[in-house]
Amino acid sequence: MIVYRPLKAIRLKCLDCSESRKDVTECPCNGVASPLCNLYPYRFGKRPRTQPHQAVLACPTISETRTVGPVRTDPSPKSIKNTTPRRAIRKHCLDCAEGNAKYVLWCTCDGVHSSRCHLWPHRFGSKQATALVKYPALVTPEAMPPATTCLDDLPNNLPDAVAYLIEHGHPAPAPRQMHVATEKQLRNLERARATQRELRQAP
Repeated sequence: MIVYRPLKAIRLKCLDCSESRKDVTECPCNGVASPLCNLYPYRFGKRPRTQPHQAVLACPTISETRTVGPVRTDPSPKSIKNTTPRRAIRKHCLDCAEGNAKYVLWCTCDGVHSSRCHLWPHRFGSKQATALVKYPALVTPEAMPPATTCLDDLPNNLPDAVAYLIEHGHPAPAPRQMHVATEKQLRNLERARATQRELRQAP
Protein backbone atom coordinates (compact mmCIF):
# COMPACT_ATOMS: atom_id res chain seq x y z
CA MET A 1 0.00 0.00 0.00
CA ILE A 2 1.38 3.38 -1.02
CA VAL A 3 1.05 5.97 1.73
CA TYR A 4 1.21 9.53 0.46
CA ARG A 5 1.99 12.60 2.48
CA PRO A 6 -1.09 14.38 3.88
CA LEU A 7 -1.06 17.18 1.28
CA LYS A 8 -0.61 14.74 -1.60
CA ALA A 9 -3.34 12.49 -0.17
CA ILE A 10 -5.73 15.45 0.02
CA ARG A 11 -4.96 16.39 -3.58
CA LEU A 12 -5.71 12.84 -4.77
CA LYS A 13 -8.90 12.75 -2.71
CA CYS A 14 -10.11 15.99 -4.28
CA LEU A 15 -9.34 14.67 -7.76
CA ASP A 16 -11.34 11.52 -6.97
CA CYS A 17 -14.22 13.66 -5.72
CA SER A 18 -14.23 15.82 -8.88
CA GLU A 19 -14.40 15.00 -12.54
CA SER A 20 -11.39 17.06 -13.57
CA ARG A 21 -8.70 19.37 -12.27
CA LYS A 22 -10.77 22.34 -13.33
CA ASP A 23 -13.56 21.19 -11.04
CA VAL A 24 -11.06 21.05 -8.17
CA THR A 25 -9.95 24.61 -8.94
CA GLU A 26 -13.57 25.82 -9.08
CA CYS A 27 -14.70 23.71 -6.13
CA PRO A 28 -17.84 25.30 -4.66
CA CYS A 29 -17.22 23.92 -1.15
CA ASN A 30 -15.68 27.20 -0.02
CA GLY A 31 -18.19 28.09 2.68
CA VAL A 32 -19.93 30.62 0.40
CA ALA A 33 -21.59 28.74 -2.44
CA SER A 34 -21.95 25.63 -0.25
CA PRO A 35 -20.76 24.41 3.18
CA LEU A 36 -17.01 24.61 3.67
CA CYS A 37 -15.14 21.36 3.13
CA ASN A 38 -12.31 20.74 5.59
CA LEU A 39 -10.04 19.78 2.70
CA TYR A 40 -10.84 22.88 0.63
CA PRO A 41 -7.83 25.00 1.71
CA TYR A 42 -5.44 22.17 0.77
CA ARG A 43 -7.15 20.96 -2.42
CA PHE A 44 -4.15 21.94 -4.59
CA GLY A 45 -1.78 19.79 -2.54
CA LYS A 46 -0.20 22.91 -1.04
CA ARG A 47 -0.61 24.95 2.08
CA PRO A 48 -3.02 27.90 1.65
CA ARG A 49 -1.88 31.47 1.36
CA THR A 50 -1.73 33.56 4.51
CA GLN A 51 -3.83 36.27 2.87
CA PRO A 52 -7.23 35.49 1.31
CA HIS A 53 -7.77 36.03 -2.37
CA GLN A 54 -9.85 39.07 -3.30
CA ALA A 55 -12.25 36.95 -5.35
CA VAL A 56 -13.08 34.45 -2.60
CA LEU A 57 -16.59 35.81 -2.10
CA ALA A 58 -17.22 35.78 -5.83
CA CYS A 59 -16.13 32.18 -6.39
CA PRO A 60 -18.86 30.69 -8.62
CA THR A 61 -20.23 27.19 -8.53
CA ILE A 62 -19.29 24.59 -11.11
CA SER A 63 -22.63 24.99 -12.86
CA GLU A 64 -22.16 28.70 -13.48
CA THR A 65 -20.52 30.02 -16.62
CA ARG A 66 -17.08 31.48 -16.14
CA THR A 67 -16.23 34.65 -18.06
CA VAL A 68 -12.64 34.70 -16.87
CA GLY A 69 -9.95 32.09 -16.34
CA PRO A 70 -9.89 29.89 -13.23
CA VAL A 71 -8.93 31.71 -10.05
CA ARG A 72 -7.35 29.93 -7.13
CA THR A 73 -9.36 31.20 -4.21
CA ASP A 74 -8.52 30.52 -0.59
CA PRO A 75 -10.87 30.76 2.40
CA SER A 76 -10.45 33.40 5.03
CA PRO A 77 -7.65 32.90 7.59
CA LYS A 78 -10.28 32.56 10.32
CA SER A 79 -11.67 29.37 8.77
CA ILE A 80 -8.24 27.71 8.62
CA LYS A 81 -6.84 29.01 11.90
CA ASN A 82 -5.03 26.35 13.96
CA THR A 83 -5.58 23.83 11.18
CA THR A 84 -3.04 21.47 9.67
CA PRO A 85 -3.48 18.98 6.81
CA ARG A 86 -3.69 16.10 9.29
CA ARG A 87 -6.32 17.87 11.39
CA ALA A 88 -8.27 18.67 8.25
CA ILE A 89 -8.20 14.99 7.27
CA ARG A 90 -9.38 13.98 10.74
CA LYS A 91 -12.29 16.43 10.57
CA HIS A 92 -13.16 15.29 7.06
CA CYS A 93 -13.22 11.64 8.16
CA LEU A 94 -15.52 12.51 11.06
CA ASP A 95 -17.83 14.37 8.67
CA CYS A 96 -17.79 11.36 6.34
CA ALA A 97 -18.76 9.12 9.27
CA GLU A 98 -21.44 11.59 10.44
CA GLY A 99 -19.47 12.33 13.61
CA ASN A 100 -19.07 8.66 14.60
CA ALA A 101 -15.46 8.30 15.76
CA LYS A 102 -15.86 4.54 16.09
CA TYR A 103 -16.68 4.25 12.40
CA VAL A 104 -13.55 6.25 11.59
CA LEU A 105 -11.53 3.94 13.83
CA TRP A 106 -12.72 0.83 11.99
CA CYS A 107 -13.06 2.40 8.53
CA THR A 108 -12.86 -0.26 5.82
CA CYS A 109 -11.90 2.07 2.92
CA ASP A 110 -8.39 0.63 2.95
CA GLY A 111 -8.26 -0.81 -0.54
CA VAL A 112 -8.45 -4.40 0.70
CA HIS A 113 -11.86 -4.76 2.32
CA SER A 114 -13.43 -1.97 0.29
CA SER A 115 -12.57 0.83 -2.12
CA ARG A 116 -9.33 2.69 -1.49
CA CYS A 117 -9.40 6.12 0.15
CA HIS A 118 -6.13 8.03 0.07
CA LEU A 119 -6.94 9.59 3.45
CA TRP A 120 -7.29 6.24 5.23
CA PRO A 121 -3.73 6.05 6.68
CA HIS A 122 -4.11 9.60 8.11
CA ARG A 123 -7.61 9.21 9.58
CA PHE A 124 -6.34 9.48 13.17
CA GLY A 125 -4.85 12.92 12.59
CA SER A 126 -1.38 11.78 13.70
CA LYS A 127 1.90 11.30 11.89
CA GLN A 128 2.30 8.06 9.97
CA ALA A 129 5.50 7.13 11.85
CA THR A 130 3.71 7.64 15.17
CA ALA A 131 0.78 5.52 14.02
CA LEU A 132 3.09 2.69 12.91
CA VAL A 133 4.70 2.62 16.36
CA LYS A 134 1.62 3.01 18.55
CA TYR A 135 -1.00 1.03 16.60
CA PRO A 136 0.55 -0.67 13.54
CA ALA A 137 -2.40 -2.99 12.97
CA LEU A 138 -4.83 -0.08 12.62
CA VAL A 139 -2.85 1.36 9.69
CA THR A 140 -2.26 -2.02 8.02
CA PRO A 141 -5.16 -2.94 5.72
CA GLU A 142 -4.48 -6.69 5.93
CA ALA A 143 -4.75 -6.60 9.73
CA MET A 144 -8.12 -4.87 9.83
CA PRO A 145 -11.25 -6.97 10.46
CA PRO A 146 -13.37 -7.76 7.39
CA ALA A 147 -16.17 -5.44 6.36
CA THR A 148 -18.72 -8.10 7.35
CA THR A 149 -17.77 -7.72 11.03
CA CYS A 150 -20.52 -6.08 13.08
CA LEU A 151 -19.43 -2.66 14.26
CA ASP A 152 -21.15 -3.22 17.63
CA ASP A 153 -18.80 -6.14 18.34
CA LEU A 154 -15.70 -3.95 18.03
CA PRO A 155 -14.17 -1.72 20.75
CA ASN A 156 -14.98 1.97 20.89
CA ASN A 157 -11.65 3.55 21.80
CA LEU A 158 -8.10 3.28 20.52
CA PRO A 159 -6.43 1.33 23.41
CA ASP A 160 -9.16 -1.31 23.40
CA ALA A 161 -8.94 -1.54 19.62
CA VAL A 162 -5.19 -2.22 19.80
CA ALA A 163 -5.76 -4.88 22.49
CA TYR A 164 -8.51 -6.44 20.37
CA LEU A 165 -6.24 -6.75 17.35
CA ILE A 166 -3.38 -8.16 19.45
CA GLU A 167 -5.71 -10.87 20.78
CA HIS A 168 -6.51 -11.83 17.21
CA GLY A 169 -2.85 -12.30 16.31
CA HIS A 170 -2.04 -8.93 14.82
CA PRO A 171 1.21 -7.04 15.52
CA ALA A 172 1.62 -5.33 18.87
CA PRO A 173 2.88 -1.74 19.24
CA ALA A 174 6.64 -1.41 19.06
CA PRO A 175 8.36 -0.69 22.39
CA ARG A 176 9.43 2.88 22.90
CA GLN A 177 13.14 3.29 22.34
CA MET A 178 15.10 5.62 24.58
CA HIS A 179 17.58 7.97 22.94
CA VAL A 180 21.18 7.13 23.83
CA ALA A 181 23.59 10.04 23.43
CA THR A 182 26.88 9.38 21.63
CA GLU A 183 30.27 10.37 22.98
CA LYS A 184 30.46 13.28 20.53
CA GLN A 185 27.08 14.59 21.70
CA LEU A 186 28.20 14.32 25.34
CA ARG A 187 31.42 16.24 24.58
CA ASN A 188 29.47 18.98 22.81
CA LEU A 189 27.05 19.20 25.73
CA GLU A 190 29.88 19.49 28.25
CA ARG A 191 31.57 22.14 26.09
CA ALA A 192 28.35 24.15 25.93
CA ARG A 193 27.90 23.94 29.70
CA ALA A 194 31.50 25.09 30.25
CA THR A 195 30.91 28.06 27.97
CA GLN A 196 27.78 29.01 29.90
CA ARG A 197 29.67 28.86 33.20
CA GLU A 198 32.42 31.12 31.84
CA LEU A 199 29.86 33.65 30.64
CA ARG A 200 28.20 33.69 34.06
CA GLN A 201 31.51 34.23 35.87
CA ALA A 202 32.65 36.95 33.50
CA PRO A 203 32.49 40.49 35.05
